[in-house]
Amino acid sequence: MIKEIDMPEFIRMMTAFSTTYKEAVSPAQIKIFYDTLKKYSMKDVRRAGRKHLSESAFFPKPAELVNQIIPDGWHDPLDREPVK
Repeated sequence: MIKEIDMPEFIRMMTAFSTTYKEAVSPAQIKIFYDTLKKYSMKDVRRAGRKHLSESAFFPKPAELVNQIIPDGWHDPLDREPVK
């Protein structure tokens, strides 16, 4: 889970997206991303952000980062049973 202590790093990641993709990020967008990603570890979120930056020419949507964290066929980061 993203902890409150991770918030500065989370905001830096959002700022990196904003700078890289030349797209403004509002406080509302940061909250939407945070609410979507808060159940994952900052390590997983950071890895997903880096992977997205290296693979996409477009600003990410929260679901795209979730898809970087959760491999296809898995439904929850804490429950590694395949979806049937």
